[in-house]
Amino acid sequence: MLKVKIRAERVFVGERFSVSFQRTKRVAGDFPTTQAPPSWGALPVHAVSDYLPYIATDVNGAFLIPVGREEAVWLGFGGAIWKPNAVKVGLGGRNAVTGEDWHERLRTQPQDYLVCPPQLSLDWIRTKDGSVSQIAARPELSDSGDWEASRISLIVYEPKRGIFAEQQPARWAGEVNLLHSLPKLLLNDADDDPLQGNIKEDIHRDPYGIETWDPAIIGSISVYLLSHEQYRRITGREPPPSPPPSAVYQGHYLP
Repeated sequence: MLKVKIRAERVFVGERFSVSFQRTKRVAGDFPTTQAPPSWGALPVHAVSDYLPYIATDVNGAFLIPVGREEAVWLGFGGAIWKPNAVKVGLGGRNAVTGEDWHERLRTQPQDYLVCPPQLSLDWIRTKDGSVSQIAARPELSDSGDWEASRISLIVYEPKRGIFAEQQPARWAGEVNLLHSLPKLLLNDADDDPLQGNIKEDIHRDPYGIETWDPAIIGSISVYLLSHEQYRRITGREPPPSPPPSAVYQGHYLP
């Protein structure tokens, strides 16, 4: 299993991959597909093991983040161009990319996983009926004991040995994350991919092929979305304060 650790409001899985949980505005009604959401900054991340046994019985790789009632979350990814990772993302027991039931296996028809890089962010999830929605907490369910409904699941797969370099080549500057977009020529936009529809944040087709990824070398995490009230009750901490008016964020769209 890949090692998991928290550093600077990011969860690292293995040596190269990381994910941050970017705070943004929750949109009422239909989710807009023409513009990426603004970032109000990365949310603090806490290990569930520090607050036993409140949420999860299996706390290894389990974390929690505070999400206000008027807020949503989008995921920002960091990784290495010279040695990428395959990543599955789920919410509430469903695959975030396809809306199908959650399972650990990688599939290509349709592709139910991401490759990071080139994928640098995910600001939406696909639901069971095929519609698109934001990632948001559901405190009414977790208050009744159904924590699964507000749990983000991530599984990170390493590539098989011999496909990519084992050490960072000198010509690469280091990791790529959500603040640094890749050159267009490195992205596989897959214009005929049925998952894309009219969603701005494309799901990039796996440019390497499913046989690249080793199902025996993985790391997994669970991230529970808590309301501000739950966050105060469980951690004894104050959540991030309400952001200034949205006009402050004009032009601050990432990546």
